[in-house]
Amino acid sequence: MDRFFIFAEAEGGDSLSELAESFGLMVVQLEARELRMKAMVGELEEAGRRLREAQGRMAAENDGLRRQMTRLEVQIDQKGRAAAVAEIIESDFFVSLQARARAIRNREGA
Repeated sequence: MDRFFIFAEAEGGDSLSELAESFGLMVVQLEARELRMKAMVGELEEAGRRLREAQGRMAAENDGLRRQMTRLEVQIDQKGRAAAVAEIIESDFFVSLQARARAIRNREGA
């Protein structure tokens, strides 16, 4: 590329030297663009790496939250079951059923 600038300086101001200088400037612009593109590609690759890392962390966090949700559902089911059992054993029907069962056991045991 330096050859174009040397040629342009040596020839003076004619059309060919102006063309060589313009061509040299275009080459410089293309090289600058290529460097910017390489830098952007590097930045995009880094951003992609960080996104993959974040995705891995989120997947692990989601797994932990799913396990925690399952434990909470089990606890809720157990509390609901305990409440249902308490409701049943405190009902008038169950109390009278227990009394009849005791009476039968007492008659059979006596």
